[in-house]
Amino acid sequence: MELLRPDQRSIMQEFVASQTLPDEIGHDFIAALRDALSGLTKVTVTTTELRAALRSAGSPATIDDLKDRFAAYVDQQARGHDPAKVRIVLEE
Repeated sequence: MELLRPDQRSIMQEFVASQTLPDEIGHDFIAALRDALSGLTKVTVTTTELRAALRSAGSPATIDDLKDRFAAYVDQQARGHDPAKVRIVLEE
């Protein structure tokens, strides 16, 4: 549940607490349940690692350079996992 978005987490916590389906099962409930049961993968990124990746080719950097470095770093961290199931958790 910790890997769900806050709105989805709230829906699932309410469902678990009540142990009953909502009167109206809407798209939000279905999406939250699907994500909760899909086997999400936690990828932890520290601020130190992220900072090093963004500075990898030196500083200052153009906007496009910084975007490219960030995208390459995220791709590297998620390698080997289904991108739709990866949830990045940023830690100090």
